[in-house]
Amino acid sequence: MRKFLALGLSVALPWLCVPSRAQTTTPDLRGVYIYTNDVSQATPATVNQLTASFKIPGVDGVAVVIAWSAIEPARGQYDWTLLDQWVGQAISAGKKIDLVVMAGSSIPSWLFQPAPSGAGAQALSFTVSPHSGATGVCDPAVLPRPWDPIFLAQWDAMLAALAAHLKSAGTYNSITLLRLTGINRTTEELRLPAETPQSTGLACVSDSIAIWQQAGYRPSLLLQAWNSLLGSFGKSFPDKPFSVSIIPGDPFPAIGEDGSVLTGAAAAADRNLSLISSASQKLPGRLVVQFDFLMPGEAASAAVIGYAQTLGAMAAFQTNEYLKGQGAACSEPVTNPTPCTASTYLTLLETGIYPAGKSSPLRAQYIEVFHDNAAAFPASVAQAHLELVPPAISLVANAEGEAPVIAPNTWVEVKGVSLAQPGAGRIWQGADFVNGQMPKALDGVSVSVNGKPAYIYYISPSQVNILTPPDAMAGPVAVQVNNNGTVTAAFTAQAQAAAPSFFVFGGGPYIAAIHSTGAYLGPASLYPGATTPAKPGEIVTVYANGFGPTSTPVVSGSLLQSGVLSPTPVIKIGGTPATVQFAGLVAPGQFQFNIVVPPNAPDGDLPITATSPGFSTQPGTLITVQH
Repeated sequence: MRKFLALGLSVALPWLCVPSRAQTTTPDLRGVYIYTNDVSQATPATVNQLTASFKIPGVDGVAVVIAWSAIEPARGQYDWTLLDQWVGQAISAGKKIDLVVMAGSSIPSWLFQPAPSGAGAQALSFTVSPHSGATGVCDPAVLPRPWDPIFLAQWDAMLAALAAHLKSAGTYNSITLLRLTGINRTTEELRLPAETPQSTGLACVSDSIAIWQQAGYRPSLLLQAWNSLLGSFGKSFPDKPFSVSIIPGDPFPAIGEDGSVLTGAAAAADRNLSLISSASQKLPGRLVVQFDFLMPGEAASAAVIGYAQTLGAMAAFQTNEYLKGQGAACSEPVTNPTPCTASTYLTLLETGIYPAGKSSPLRAQYIEVFHDNAAAFPASVAQAHLELVPPAISLVANAEGEAPVIAPNTWVEVKGVSLAQPGAGRIWQGADFVNGQMPKALDGVSVSVNGKPAYIYYISPSQVNILTPPDAMAGPVAVQVNNNGTVTAAFTAQAQAAAPSFFVFGGGPYIAAIHSTGAYLGPASLYPGATTPAKPGEIVTVYANGFGPTSTPVVSGSLLQSGVLSPTPVIKIGGTPATVQFAGLVAPGQFQFNIVVPPNAPDGDLPITATSPGFSTQPGTLITVQH
């Protein structure tokens, strides 16, 4: 997208405001994500609260959670309406998307119905209780055997259809990562019913161990099913990262390979390990392991830390949801939790951000939060964002052509991450000018170049556009961005006396130029009805950047800049020198050249260059000429 730099002139100069290059193939997962819970169960009030939370500064992404039954209500018949709405909302808000399709109790009923309308999978009926029975609540769960080939085939077909739909809808590339689901109970977590009336103290809980023994459960069959699911995800989404939510304790029935009940050390062994090890091997560099629990004063999951340190997995966390529809609490027990304050909520988030402590290099990729907490504690969310995605500069370059060389009084782009608050994106406005001085900060974002403040034209999280101070500088200079008190490490940029470039329309290659009438100059197809080519012998005005000092010293920060260039730059059109009638500074960082198009210039798109001693404009720029 392009913005236009308008300084009260007869022409608005196109100005690069957000990165125009393709995004890296390895997406940046970092940030704070709103976890929606199953959107197919959301009330209208919850929908409004969720979508409002997407706009809270510091929120980087959305975990869009939807039941399998909501997108495939009948076998082979898909309804993408709801999914598209939520993905569209997240895209419109500029958020990363973690797509979570839940299985478990969200499996469509047709899976268990006989053919031809159903798939005919065997159903296993359980009654389970959250938090190992501590809540006293019992919930039904009807599941297939994970290794059932009918279930695996239908899950594979659904994922293939999902990927195909996202591509046809043009939203596939907006999906940042997906949750590895399929082996679930009542949430998206990797787990199966494993409790009994004895282990929970609840008579309403089914004897999961006996049910699984009768179904032929074996750890090897579970691993076989898991590997099949990994293959399906990898086939349909070969270029995406994946996350998996684990239950560190008792995630699967304590049944051995011989079908007997495990006891002692065997029962206490890590039953996630074989599955996570397999995923880390099949998805190297693309696996996130997360635990859906954080609490102030309680250490982050040792299992997540261990998998990150030994298997190379990335780490992530979700807060607790002890308050159910009102999000996280900040104390135990689950039956009588204490609501959070802004301070305790930030402590909760930081427990996940620094799972092994602040002295360890291990950091969470993201923290999933609930909309109620984000709305209640926006400052904590904003701070967590900055800790997860600290401001950093990746490029400092001339704003046109992106040459990595800067100069005094030159328009420059600074690219990176967290350079402004999430969702920020604006150019300077009239109210930002005080006493005729250009702003040194916009919404708490400022930039220093060689230790002196620059002038801020545009801010966004990924790019800031500045006019460098007019003071002389040469060689390596330090550039830093201050985002509301959090300052980037110094980025070393190369500076010289001049760094010339032409302004271009819409990203190029056509230079920003006007006829003597003030009408835009360019091929008729560039802006239909607004642009027309130059004629041989016509006097046209061309705009440029970074040509260095003029006859009149620039007053730092002033909107009034003028002076002529000496010597006059040599401008060539199609290799033929053009007569330069004027070459000088007319506005902050904005040079104007009044030139005569060579009378013998041929028709067509012709290369145009401007050179001054030792410097030249960027290659590839064009001007259109037509008799």
